[in-house]
Amino acid sequence: MNKSEISEKIHGLIKKYSKSEKEIKSDFDILLDTGLDSVSVMDIVMELEDDLDTMIPIEKLSNVRTVNDFESVVFDIINNDKQN
Repeated sequence: MNKSEISEKIHGLIKKYSKSEKEIKSDFDILLDTGLDSVSVMDIVMELEDDLDTMIPIEKLSNVRTVNDFESVVFDIINNDKQN
């Protein structure tokens, strides 16, 4: 799965769980700009894990601030899974 596909999937999940009507942009703060709370973010993580058949370690998310950060972490995890 390429970064564009991951981005599309994440944007769709953010829209699904968001309380905001704004169009999701990659430079948005994952909590402040999207209307998500920490529980919603964890729901998104669990749904991604199921959809992508991978594990997203919580410690990898500790420095995530923007939607782009989140996309990059998920992309890196998926690529590392393929290499192992």
